[in-house]
Parts: sequence; structure tokens; C-alpha cells
Amino acid sequence: MWDVESQSVYLYLRQAQPERSHPPVDKLLFLQHRSLDGVSKDSAILVSSDAGNLRWWSVLAEQREFGFYYAPAKEDASVTGLSANQMNSVLVSGDTCGFIQVWDISDYGLSPRTQGSLEKPPLLCSWRAHNSTVVSVEHFMFGSDSFILSSSSDRSARLWTPDGKFVGTFGQEKRWDLKNPSTFAHPK
Repeated sequence: MWDVESQSVYLYLRQAQPERSHPPVDKLLFLQHRSLDGVSKDSAILVSSDAGNLRWWSVLAEQREFGFYYAPAKEDASVTGLSANQMNSVLVSGDTCGFIQVWDISDYGLSPRTQGSLEKPPLLCSWRAHNSTVVSVEHFMFGSDSFILSSSSDRSARLWTPDGKFVGTFGQEKRWDLKNPSTFAHPK
């Protein structure tokens, strides 16, 4: 992490791995609500993805790593999309195999992980969203309803409900109405 004012390194988060090269960091997600919440200010507020592993970091606590697990739906995949809901209780991940996964993180990463623990948060839903790499996922609210927007290297952008129901592909002929689930239709 960098200090913007001094333009110097503030903190190194990567785990030391002697004599091995580090995989690249594919994605970062800052859990802003947790950083503002007085109760969880010492919890994990930064999620990084490298080689499919999600690492949960605290920048304020003495012990830095608060969680670690392999997230993709299949072996040898990477997480290329990360997003959270506004309250940071739900995490959405997208991977290089085209899958989207929705995790319940309301109780995850709130304290330092025990050495060797690879415990995952509860997986709420997982589905094949695209034929190729999911490059971006965004969780958003429309009125009181949650939706997930995904884009892919298959050159499509799609809209989903958090339980994996397909709403539509942007650019399709048939229009959908977010207030009317009967207009949601999977592509043929």
C-alpha cells in the first residue's frame, strides 16, 4: 500500500515466499463499509486475488492476514472480478472459467485467521455466466432489489439476480423491465 501524500510505501501485504516467484495480483477490492464501521474497523478491509486465491487483509490490525481460500469454481482458474454489496456482507466473484459465485461474508475476515486455516465463507450461489473469462462483476441495488452486472471476454455484458437468475444480455432485442421478473429471459 502506498501513502499518497509522501508517495512512498506505507505497508507490504504480500506473504513472504522464499525462493518462489509471486503470482500476479489479479484483482483488489476495498471493503469501504468495514473501514468506516467502528465495530469492524480492525477487520479485513482489503481483498486481493492471486492465482485464484482470495486473501483478506487488515491494514490496521497487528496481524495482517485475516482470511485465505481458493475461490474459483474449477481448478487452475483465477478470480478476475470482485464486487461487494454496499454493506460488505455479500461478495461476488467472477473467474476465468466464466463462473460467478456469491459468498456470504457478513462474518468472514473479522479476526485474524489461524495458521493453516483455509475455511471459506458460505457460498450462497454459483453459476456459469459466460462462455469465457468474466472480466468484471458489479453488485448494485435498483430500488430494493439486488442485481449483478457481469462482462466477459466473450464480448457480452449480462445482468443477473444474486441467486443466478438471468435477466438479460445488453443489446438483445427483447427488452427487460427490472420491476417485472416475467420479462427476464435466458438467451437461446
